Amino acid sequence: LLLSFLIGLAVFVVGLIANYWDVLGMGDVKLASGIALVTAFFSVLLPFISIGLAFVLVFLVVIIQLGFGKAKLGQSIPLGPYLLLSFIGASEFRYLLPRLIWCSGK
Repeated sequence: LLLSFLIGLAVFVVGLIANYWDVLGMGDVKLASGIALVTAFFSVLLPFISIGLAFVLVFLVVIIQLGFGKAKLGQSIPLGPYLLLSFIGASEFRYLLPRLIWCSGK
């Protein structure tokens, strides 16, 4: 429990620094730290998987939008929906991983 709190606090501090540089909005910072707090309770790696997956999803969507001319460089992109989607994905990953290992016979 203490470790999950410390990971959530670390994500919040990193998010505050990113907010100071106008890279992330404060809502994204609070959502990411809440996700980190919850997922770190189950596994230390899940916060990194969840938040990393959100940035990968945003990157892919922005590249596609730039290709179709729907987005411009310097435009703000909300990160919240991608954080929530990656949180759901990481939560499912937490339940699927032991079953995949068990089914593979390892």
